[in-house]
Amino acid sequence: PSNANNQIVPAIDNNNSSATMIRAIFAETNTVDASDASVEEIHCRHKALYGLGYRLIHFPYVQPPLAINQESFDDVMLLIYQGDQFQNCKIPTSIPYDYV
Repeated sequence: PSNANNQIVPAIDNNNSSATMIRAIFAETNTVDASDASVEEIHCRHKALYGLGYRLIHFPYVQPPLAINQESFDDVMLLIYQGDQFQNCKIPTSIPYDYV
């Protein structure tokens, strides 16, 4: 649950201990330009993620270098899953910009 300031508030689980509710799950997936699989396989992956409820965040997302001798990876998209109740929700671009 959230309060009037739209902040995460603790929830009580079945054991009466304090827990934090998960409000979103972020995921990344490669674009068709990544060449990690065939275009058909990548489209199938995108369709499967969409079917699970993930939605694309229209945001210039780049995976940072994973090691000192590597470059950033640009052929990746940022997805979000917020559950069924948020399927038509639009996220302002400023939110991921502020986060990153």
